[in-house]
Amino acid sequence: MKIQEPQMNSHIQSLFDYVRSPKSWETRIERGFVQLRDGTFKDIIGENEDELAEPKDDIVGMMHTHVSSQDEMYYANQCFSLKDIHNFIGRVFKAVRKEIPKDWGTNPAELDLSKYYTGVVSKHGVYILTINRKIRNYDDLQELLSALNKKLSTDERTFEKLSEKQNDWIMSQIKYTLARTEKREKELEEREKELLIREEQYILDQLNKLYPSLKETFGLMFFDLTKDTPEGYSVYDNNPEDRRRWYIRQSNPTVFYNRHECK
Repeated sequence: MKIQEPQMNSHIQSLFDYVRSPKSWETRIERGFVQLRDGTFKDIIGENEDELAEPKDDIVGMMHTHVSSQDEMYYANQCFSLKDIHNFIGRVFKAVRKEIPKDWGTNPAELDLSKYYTGVVSKHGVYILTINRKIRNYDDLQELLSALNKKLSTDERTFEKLSEKQNDWIMSQIKYTLARTEKREKELEEREKELLIREEQYILDQLNKLYPSLKETFGLMFFDLTKDTPEGYSVYDNNPEDRRRWYIRQSNPTVFYNRHECK
């Protein structure tokens, strides 16, 4: 429902137009917007290639671009990066701490975490990640967030290694696909589509692995904005490890394991 709101839709469309423009290909400068707690929107823009500073405002949501390139040998991740997800979890945790009433221990009140979101706009469409959970007390909060990998959330060097691992994985997939495709226009299109499919599945696997206490509450959605009438679906994955091996063996993999159309 979020992207159907006129202001949200307008901001997303603006980012979508940008990532499909020559300017984004040439500069690789990321753009985005944040939604403040009062419901207003604020545009943000990066200063360096492929980089966007974490906002300091009190926000409920953030969306930003992942720019691509016309260079067939260059592929920037078009879905979420591990850094995007890591920053989102951190923002939600800080926001919840601010939102907790002083008398929450004796007077439980419901906090709806689904209002917090993060999104990535690429030339294919928009990905949105939310946490679909309501918490009423400290026990709920502890159950949801205390089981997170504490080292991952506090040790930035550990996280940097994960980001490097993701970059290495993307490069390995590029080489894998380059080896089995000829450089023709139509085949290049198919190659990029296949890369995107593999990248999306990689993120699903990482969500399950890195955030076990949240994997039942994550809401991952994709809306294809390249169509006249945008199509969307939500995604879940019950058993990524076994299906991953099956997936890699297929010559024509299907996007994700399960889809649910968003009406």
